[in-house]
Amino acid sequence: MNTSSNHVWRKQDEKEWNNIVKTGQEEIPVHLGPGGFIEKQNFRIEPKDKIEIKGSRITVKGVPAIIAAEVKKGTGVLKLRDEQGIPAWKGQKKGGGN
Repeated sequence: MNTSSNHVWRKQDEKEWNNIVKTGQEEIPVHLGPGGFIEKQNFRIEPKDKIEIKGSRITVKGVPAIIAAEVKKGTGVLKLRDEQGIPAWKGQKKGGGN
């Protein structure tokens, strides 16, 4: 699924970054990934930024959402998952293990 948005609100907790985007038709949560991974990327999304999201539309507890694979803003691209849907942070070492 590709969607474009011109309004973004960031919500963050220790475990995951999520955004709520407003398209012409709806507001929809977008799940980006773990906070630790997102923080290390040189990519910022601010309120009212125009972005394009590539990902999969899902339903969580009866509410539509998007699992983002890629977010584009201007010429910048935040790659979150590969073509098979495998997260970019998969396999990163935490402490002494995987």
